Amino acid sequence: MNILKMKITHLFVALSVLFLGVVSCDDKDKHYDPDTSVISEYTLMDLINQNDDLSVFASMIEAIGYDSVLNSSQSYTVWAPVNDALADVDITDLDQVEEIVNNHIARFVKSASGAVNERVFMNNTKLLTFKGGSGVYYLEDAQLVSLNTVGKNGVLHTINSRVPFFQNIWEYLNTPGLDSIRDYLYSFNKKEFDPSASDEIDINEEGFTVYDSVFIESNEMWYAYFSSTRGIGWINSEDSIYTMIIPSNQAWIEAYDRIFPYFVNNMAQGKDSIQNLNTKYAIVKDLVFRGEVNPNLYGEADSLSSTRFGLFYDPQYLFENAEKIDASNGMIYLQNESLKNKSWESWNPTIKMEAEFSAANRQILNPTQVNTGVTGINYYNDAPEISNGGTFYVEAAANNTNLAPEVTFEIPNTLAGAYDIYCVFAPDILAKPAAPKMGKVRFEIQQKTRRGTDNWLPIASGGGMGGEIIPANNVIDTIQMTKMLVYENFKLPYANYNESENTIRLKVISKLSQGDTNKGFGNRMNIDCIIFEPVH
Repeated sequence: MNILKMKITHLFVALSVLFLGVVSCDDKDKHYDPDTSVISEYTLMDLINQNDDLSVFASMIEAIGYDSVLNSSQSYTVWAPVNDALADVDITDLDQVEEIVNNHIARFVKSASGAVNERVFMNNTKLLTFKGGSGVYYLEDAQLVSLNTVGKNGVLHTINSRVPFFQNIWEYLNTPGLDSIRDYLYSFNKKEFDPSASDEIDINEEGFTVYDSVFIESNEMWYAYFSSTRGIGWINSEDSIYTMIIPSNQAWIEAYDRIFPYFVNNMAQGKDSIQNLNTKYAIVKDLVFRGEVNPNLYGEADSLSSTRFGLFYDPQYLFENAEKIDASNGMIYLQNESLKNKSWESWNPTIKMEAEFSAANRQILNPTQVNTGVTGINYYNDAPEISNGGTFYVEAAANNTNLAPEVTFEIPNTLAGAYDIYCVFAPDILAKPAAPKMGKVRFEIQQKTRRGTDNWLPIASGGGMGGEIIPANNVIDTIQMTKMLVYENFKLPYANYNESENTIRLKVISKLSQGDTNKGFGNRMNIDCIIFEPVH
């Protein structure tokens, strides 16, 4: 979060900018007391003006009106570049001048003495390294040529070269040609007045209260570590290190057109806007990685995880033909072609539903048949082949073993596309070790109609009316795990992504043929999980 100090009169806001959009106030000054051991009659601005080799830097400071700040009582450290280091600067370009000046000034006194190795927040919020010892010191790679000239409001060092200014990843999105991704990510910007942190400081001529006010800037796309948001990382922060693949407008449009059909939905209202928003999120969700990524260090056996948990194997391919750009908080790979991430490693992953953890999305059908039967959740500490160690067990009523138990599992976050669908069963010997039986199952793939009554109807591949699916091998083994292929290349007609209700479910039916009970079969199922695996 960024805290902006502003004055607000009643409900109307007037910005009073000191520099970089931040206004200091008296209440904050008490945190920046100058070093009481410093004794000098000259301010930092006086010291800069007195040094002929700093005349260009002095002109730059005056050009942006910052001389008044360096004449103030607040304490600063200035690393002033000598004239030769600023020979290529256009002093009429005030934006560049402001970048340079604030990249060489920091609050508090930073002396070059003893061993130093410190990350320093500069006035533009950039974190630069001040380091050295034994009389040789550097700000980043710029060497100090004179040290510790003391002023009454801080200390002045001179350096032999200019410290380059790097935008952070969030700032770099303002680069021309990145409008598409910038407009999407910046659309989540919020700035809210924080009354609890604001002080009443005056009454204006109209009788309204004037506040020394705190505003909080936020954006939900920063909050990668909060489950309630879909954030991709603190790419605005100077004290976090990230790597981001940034698509140009051309690459964004290509990705949008390719992904958009996967998110078509059958919502009654707002279907187009939801499809649009889901497509844009799919583009950005796996573009950010923690730390600085060097793709040349990854081999075929390696993997790389995004901040949104997309897992990419042999990840060098993600960065192919991208331009590498240094940022103040990490690395940028600018992609002018197309985004390389494979759909099944990113926005269209395998969906796995654990049967035992699906109470909210699980329904036992025909309750008059099952109420007197046995249902429950089983955990097996000694069966590592079982996913997450648990299953959902159901069997027919003891007084009518011919009745078929049926269970449905709603499947969240499906896309419009093709899936190989599996149902995994644990062997009956785990639940009934004394008398295990084989099982026979059938399935229905059902879709919610969303036509007022919200009926669940069986669908065939492609979305037409369907019926029961009987796999070629529909027998559940008594001793081994059974990963049963329900349907290969089943095409779902609509997406159901990031919605409050699910519209696709799998119905699992234990159904025996006449005479099966005499062949070692029982009407029961020990269901481990459901898998919807996107077709590559």
